[in-house]
Amino acid sequence: MRIYFIQVKAQNIKISVFLSTVYFAKIHFLTFLFKITEFLTVPAPTNVEIKSYNLNPQVSWNYPVMSQPPNFTVELKNYEEGKWIEVCTNISQKFCTIFDHVKSPDLSYWARVKATIGQKESPFADSSVFKMCKQGKIGPPKLKVQMKDHQLIIDISHPLIIVEGKEKGVVYDYYEDECSVFSYKVYWKINGSMEASPEYIQIIEEENDHRSCNETQCQLIIQGASFNSEYCVSAEGFSQNSAIWSFKFEKSEELCIKTPSGKEKANKQFHFDLILKHIQRIGEWLNKLWYLMVME
Repeated sequence: MRIYFIQVKAQNIKISVFLSTVYFAKIHFLTFLFKITEFLTVPAPTNVEIKSYNLNPQVSWNYPVMSQPPNFTVELKNYEEGKWIEVCTNISQKFCTIFDHVKSPDLSYWARVKATIGQKESPFADSSVFKMCKQGKIGPPKLKVQMKDHQLIIDISHPLIIVEGKEKGVVYDYYEDECSVFSYKVYWKINGSMEASPEYIQIIEEENDHRSCNETQCQLIIQGASFNSEYCVSAEGFSQNSAIWSFKFEKSEELCIKTPSGKEKANKQFHFDLILKHIQRIGEWLNKLWYLMVME
């Protein structure tokens, strides 16, 4: 019985070694086959698409890991001109910024990408059609909220266009067309309760109006703000002609401010009046001193 057990165990070891040898041989064969295939053909990029954030459009794509690092060439075509132009050449990253080549957000654009490994090139892979006004995304605005004379003043700064770390301007009316002109919806809560309907800021020219916008920011003034209350404000953009343009807008974070109580307001006014009286007395004393000096 003992000898039989040893023979069975030895036989199992032989089978295990044999199976391991077959497995590793298969792995080496597949690796060899992959390298031969890679040598003969260069695969095309996949999932080529154009995206835009704050009017900064980019082409991106996917590509498998290769034994040799690939380079990529990106071409762009718009509906108006109808011809392909190179916008990125022999780049190693899997994205291409096309901000300088998109002349109008209302034009349709297509992109295509090919890979190069050594002397061999892949076929081009094409993106779907892209129109910034319909598929672009606009980030949240920045808010500043302050209380002044029973007025809640809300300053809304337009999102910035950042291209490769450099500021190019603001998104509002950058292309000077209807597509890049938009308004804001402003929401606020008073002591945790949302107001019944959002306040809309319309784009208007009058500087003395309480709903005014310019090329850098918009301002909304809420009249009759209450003392000793907490106001929480947020805002998001919206296209004025949403039937044609459909930018996707991100809502800002909620910004809260607590207004002073009536007592705090009275104390501040008292100290202000006191300082003003001291200034007036100093002025009177200086006038008397000046008069005496002149008389002498």
